[in-house]
Amino acid sequence: MKTSPTALVGLKEICAYARMSTPRVKIAIQEYGFPARQIIGTEWQSDMQLVDEWRRERIGRGAA
Repeated sequence: MKTSPTALVGLKEICAYARMSTPRVKIAIQEYGFPARQIIGTEWQSDMQLVDEWRRERIGRGAA
């Protein structure tokens, strides 16, 4: 259930928005602070604005 218009619910939706594979998103969460979290069992949650901000910060540091 989405709580805001920019909410991303489910790993598939997060991966699609970020244009990254599931393994890459999981690595980015663990190693690079990608803004997504596992909330209950296999449920994942993130937000479009947080993903966009994370991407801008990474690009600003010279990392894609």
